[in-house]
Amino acid sequence: EKAKKPNSRFCGILYCIPLTSGRVKSSLTMGNSAGKLNDTIFNLSYTSKTFNRHYQKSLVAEKKHKAQVKKAIEAGNVEVAKVYASNAIREKNQGLNYLKLASKLDSVAAKLKQAQAMQQLTPQMAKITRGL
Repeated sequence: EKAKKPNSRFCGILYCIPLTSGRVKSSLTMGNSAGKLNDTIFNLSYTSKTFNRHYQKSLVAEKKHKAQVKKAIEAGNVEVAKVYASNAIREKNQGLNYLKLASKLDSVAAKLKQAQAMQQLTPQMAKITRGL
């Protein structure tokens, strides 16, 4: 008789639990809320940096489209220049949206860092007040 295997498999410090759709959901075995908060802060910061990189790429693409507009106008292709100009405007707006999102994520990450600091400070303050 074979022993019945559980429906999850052990992956290092994570238990990987298969979902019905075939994807794998990972859950921490320690249940450490400070670790989860650190992971969240890291992910927010990483995503913010990614948005900043996308902003820089949008600036480069906008400059490229502006150069194409200038070339098209010099060549006398007004309709083509309009297309390139609309692309440049779209890139600029898209870049600004990336910058706004990055700023919002930085703000949330800073608030979470402050909450984490307060979370660590509260037990220490309780110990100090008991000692008085």
